[in-house]
Amino acid sequence: MKIANQMIRKVSCMAAMALLSPIVINAQEVSAKFTVCPLNVDGLPLSILGINLNPDGPGEEGTAKIGKYLVEKGFDVVALSEDFNYHQNLRENSEEMYEFGTYRGGLESSSLDFSNLRFFTDGLNLMWKKGLTMSGESWTGWEQSYGKFTDGADELITKGYRKYTITFADGIEVDFFILHMDANTDTQSNAARASQWEQLRDVILSSKNGRPKIVMGDTNSRYTRDSILKLFTNPIIEAGNYTVTDVWVEKCKNGVYPVLGSNALMVGDLGYRRGEIVDKVIYLNPTHGGVKLTPQYIEFDEAYTLGDHKPVIVEFVASGTEFRPTAAENWWVGEALAGNDQEVYLYNVGSGFFVTNNSRPAMHEIEQGLTWFIKGNPDSGFTVENSDGYMLKMAGIVEGSGATTFSYESGDTEGTYKLTSKVLGQTRYFNVDVKTAKGDIAYTSASSKSEYNDWMLISKDQKDAHEAYVQAYNAANRLYGGELPDYLKEELSGVLSKKSNFSSSAQDTQELYDIVTKINENVLASLDPSSSVDGSTVVAIYDITGTRIDQMSKGLNILQMSDGTSRKVFIK
Repeated sequence: MKIANQMIRKVSCMAAMALLSPIVINAQEVSAKFTVCPLNVDGLPLSILGINLNPDGPGEEGTAKIGKYLVEKGFDVVALSEDFNYHQNLRENSEEMYEFGTYRGGLESSSLDFSNLRFFTDGLNLMWKKGLTMSGESWTGWEQSYGKFTDGADELITKGYRKYTITFADGIEVDFFILHMDANTDTQSNAARASQWEQLRDVILSSKNGRPKIVMGDTNSRYTRDSILKLFTNPIIEAGNYTVTDVWVEKCKNGVYPVLGSNALMVGDLGYRRGEIVDKVIYLNPTHGGVKLTPQYIEFDEAYTLGDHKPVIVEFVASGTEFRPTAAENWWVGEALAGNDQEVYLYNVGSGFFVTNNSRPAMHEIEQGLTWFIKGNPDSGFTVENSDGYMLKMAGIVEGSGATTFSYESGDTEGTYKLTSKVLGQTRYFNVDVKTAKGDIAYTSASSKSEYNDWMLISKDQKDAHEAYVQAYNAANRLYGGELPDYLKEELSGVLSKKSNFSSSAQDTQELYDIVTKINENVLASLDPSSSVDGSTVVAIYDITGTRIDQMSKGLNILQMSDGTSRKVFIK
C-alpha cells in the first residue's frame, strides 16, 4: 500500500510533465472507418387490451421494412430504441447482415410486474455488422425516472442505458453507450433527465480503459432546454481524461453549442442541419495517446417515413496507436481466501461485474463496487458483509440479517473461488445470472458450476496499485507521437507494449515513471522559448513541476487543450 501511494504521488506530478507534447515516435498506426446510426424504431404495440396505444406506428409490416432498410443502407452499428413488440420482424429481415444484443422483450403480460405495473424491458438493442466483434454487453437502469401513466409514461418500462465494446480492427476498440432518456418537459421529467445525464457522466468518469467512446440514442434532450454541457460535457472535459464533442454541433453549428434557455431550434423551421433533434451522437476521445475518433460527416435521412424518428448517420474514422494499459480484468491477481475480516472487492469472472449493495450486480468498474468483509474462518463457514450492514445471501443481498453461511471450493478460473452452501443436501453456488426470464441481471443460486460463479477476491492494495499503474501508463502514453532519438523511440515503444499485472506492478509502474522522466529531460533540454499557443480552449494549466495552476505565470506553462492536444508557452 505504501509503495502504491508513493507511486501515485510521483506519477501525478509526472503525468502533468508528460504534457510536453508534441513529441513523436514512429510506431505502427491503426485505422478503421465505420458508420453509426441511432434509430428509434417506434416499436410500441399498436394497441393493448383494445386501447389504441400507437395507431400510427409501423407495426409488423412497417418494422419488417425497417429491417430491410437497414440492410440496404449497411450502417456498421445501429443503436435501437423502442425495440419492443416487433423485434422479430426487424430481426428476421436484417439478420443476414447483422448481429444483435440481448432482446429484453416487448410490452406484453409475460414481462409485466403487476405489483408496480412496470414492464421489464428497456426497448434498447445494438445491431452490428457481421465480422465485427462485440464484447462487454451490460444494462443499467436509470436511478431516477418520472411518469407512470402521464408525463411520458417513462416508468411503465425499465429505461436505462446499455454499454457495448465493438472491435472494428486489431487495436481499434470503441465503447458504445446507447440510451433512451425520459420524455416530456414537465418539471419532474426535466429533473429525471438531468439525473440521467449525471449518472452517465459518473460512469464515464470512472472508466480508465483509455478507449474512445460514443454516446448515442434518443436523449429526449435539447441544448436549449437541458443543461447537457453543465451536467455532462464540461465535467468530463474538466477531469482531463477525455474530450467530449456532439457531432451535430461540430459539423452543423461550427462548434458553437445552442444557448440554454433560448428558443428551441425546430427542424420544421430550420431544417435538419440547423435545427436540433433529440437523437444525438456524442463522441469522447482520450486526451492521452491511443486511438481517437474523427467524424467525417453527419447526415439525416429526411425521406425516411417508416417511423417517427429520422435516421441520423455519422461516419467516423478511428485511428492512432494500439498502445493501451493492461485492462483491469486481465490485471487482477486473485487474493487467497483468508477470512477473519479480510476486506476485498468481489469480482464475478463470467459477467465482469462487482458486487454492490443493491439487488443486482451492475457495475464493471471497481470504483463503483464496494468492499466486503469475510467474517469467520473459511474452513468452518463464513459470512460476507460490508460496513453498511449489507450481507450476501445465496440469491441476493440482504440488510440487517439473513446472511448465508458459505463454504468454498476452488473456482474453475485460475485464482478464483466458488461460494457454496447446501440446500436440501445439494450444493448451490452464489451466481450471477445475466439471462433471467425477465431479461434482467440478478444474483441466483446455481446448481451447476460455471464461470458465472467464479469469484475473484481483489484487495484495496490491488485497486490502488492499478490506479498508480494506469496513471503512469497514461503519462508515458501522452508522449506518443513525434520525433525522438532512436534509442528513446525504441525504449518507449517497448515499455508501452509490455503487459502488466499486480504481481509485477511496482516494477512496471516504476519503469513507466522512469521513461517519462528520461523523455522529459530530453525535451526540456531543447525547449524553444519562443513557442506560443493559439486555437482551442485551455482546459488546464501546469507549471514545470507538474503542479496545476489557475493562470499562466512567468516561465514554462504547460497547457492541456480542449481538443485533446497539449501545448507549451514560455512567458519571460
